[in-house]
Amino acid sequence: WGGAPPPAITRRHKSFFTVEMPSGADGLGAATVASTITYPAKPPAGRHSGRLMEPSIWPRIAPIWPSSTHFPHPVDSLHEEDDTRLVDVEDGRTCAEPPTLDSHGFELCRSPCVATDLDDAAQLEAYLAQTARLVQRATRADLVVPFHHVRIETARDRFGKRGGAVERVHGDYTAASGPQMLQELGECGVLPPRARTMRRGAILNVWRNVSSEAVRSKPLALCHVGSVAPDDVGVYYLVEGGEGRAERRMGMNLSLHYSPAHRWSYFPRMTRDEALVFYTYDGRADEPRFTFHAAFDPLPDTAPDAPPRVAMIVRCAALFE
Repeated sequence: WGGAPPPAITRRHKSFFTVEMPSGADGLGAATVASTITYPAKPPAGRHSGRLMEPSIWPRIAPIWPSSTHFPHPVDSLHEEDDTRLVDVEDGRTCAEPPTLDSHGFELCRSPCVATDLDDAAQLEAYLAQTARLVQRATRADLVVPFHHVRIETARDRFGKRGGAVERVHGDYTAASGPQMLQELGECGVLPPRARTMRRGAILNVWRNVSSEAVRSKPLALCHVGSVAPDDVGVYYLVEGGEGRAERRMGMNLSLHYSPAHRWSYFPRMTRDEALVFYTYDGRADEPRFTFHAAFDPLPDTAPDAPPRVAMIVRCAALFE
């Protein structure tokens, strides 16, 4: 399934990291909004970027990562500091050549939602099947299996430090945890036995607005993979909280440290009939790929009365013969 030992990007590969940036239909480039993006700051020597997760949230996100990994450092070594930057974020809808999974690591797909009530078990099953078909078409994978889904309401949940939306720039997996997660999915029977013989494995997120209203607050911004240099990348630890634990499970995100070279895109006012598909790990033989992302507020476009964002995120394993 690929993957390299270092938990970060180690070199460039021209087919993925070198992207010819599209121009807008008017020849002057895509429309942009100036907004703040929250990067994690680099930690001081001897400290580790990360934070303790609230015990009430941990069970909802723990299945994202391999279950066998525990935080190997003292909890008081965790360090979290924001590095908030004002950047231009391109409107992906206005690009003359829309971003694609192959060129940018992410793609907006037209995909009318088959479910009207995702709390209904039968409708949820139908929706997960729809999502698997969507990923299979987008990636041309031979096998796609959804393995985790979560509904996040910004008015209710606290997945992020300031609410339901995670505003810290991150990638869900590292070059180590991505293949480890795929291996564990095979060992516990989520993936069929034939998956073990496939040459390449990937994990993708499918992000959908499941509200009846278009997204007007905390949309998702995604960083063009061609603008990320290896030295920009680090590791961020999400560690199981709670008192009196001898061992604490952890998840490892990739963290992205600010560079003026980064290029960002978003898709304003996403509806239920659209889905944003992006790689969080791809174990290509030449180089694993990762898409960094974060919620943000497009400053000129966010109204004080904007409704809370309600999103469904489905994580899928994709395998290639």
